[in-house]
Parts: sequence; structure tokens; C-alpha cells
Amino acid sequence: FMKKYLIPFLLLSIGFSDTTYVGGSVNGNWSTSNSPIVVTDNLIILPGDSLMIEPGTEILFNGVYKIDVFGWFQAIGTESNPILFHSNSGQWASINFADDSSDSSRVSHCIIRNASSSGYDPYHGALNCNYSSPKIDNNVFEQIGSSALYLTESNANITNNKFYLYSNKTRYISFVGGSPKVLH
Repeated sequence: FMKKYLIPFLLLSIGFSDTTYVGGSVNGNWSTSNSPIVVTDNLIILPGDSLMIEPGTEILFNGVYKIDVFGWFQAIGTESNPILFHSNSGQWASINFADDSSDSSRVSHCIIRNASSSGYDPYHGALNCNYSSPKIDNNVFEQIGSSALYLTESNANITNNKFYLYSNKTRYISFVGGSPKVLH
């Protein structure tokens, strides 16, 4: 009797043991070993904190939530093993680099899918830089509901990104002030 029910239970437990649920203040290291990362509330990386996301990690938003970056943020995938940011239904909000965030932050080789915006100034894009200048390179923006990138007084380096947008009202890059470097 025990063998009959214990083995399926163990297999079922193994299948779901990797999922991690997050909300609120976050820091540390996210990897495929705790992927998918399911976002259940807005996330914040506080000044002095850091979050590194490793190649192949899946970030799944369970609602219209955002990541506010006031510290150091690295989401660096590879061409063959990108990091995926997406929603399990509908759209999620955005990734927001605030003026306190580290300019050594980087988003590279990520797929940013079904993002919209935070809906308040100055965060009107899927990825926003407000008086901040992270490196944004080799990403794919898909099915974005507003501007893919929205920069306010930013000197960000933006290189080799691809844009597959949601509608003719969606913008690739919007900026107000600053001197961003945009290269294809």
C-alpha cells in the first residue's frame, strides 16, 4: 500500500520543488535551480542590495507587478540560454531603474515578453531608466503594451536589442533628456 502511493507522491513533489515565489524586497542570486521564479507582488531591490539572475532562469509574473531597482541588478543570460521575463496571463508591469540604482546594472540576453508599464511618471515603458544608466544589450522585447524602453535623463548604453511590438501605438524607445547611446 505505501509503495503504491509513496512513489507517485515523491515524483510529484520533485516536479514542483524548483518553483520559488517572491514578492516585496528581494536580493541575492536567482538561477535555474529555483526557476521558475513566480512574482506574486511588486518587487524592490533596495539601495545597497543586489540581485543577480543567471542564464536560463524564468521569471513568471502572476499579475501586473513590477521590479523597482534602487540597488544593483544584473540579469545576464546568453544567446543560447536567455533569461525569460513574462506573465502567466495578460501583461505584467515593468522593470524600473530609479536614480539611486547602480549604473553598473545590466540587462543582457533577456526575453522581455508581455510587459506594459508601471502606469505612473516616469515609468511609461517595459524597461525604464530614470536618471540611471544601466547597460541594456542583446535583448528581445516581444508583445510590449507601451514603449519598450522609456528613458528619462539617462545615458544608458543600448545595443543590439530586437523589438517585436504589440501594436502600431507601441514605441521602440522613448527618451526625455539625457544622452543615451543607441546602437543596433
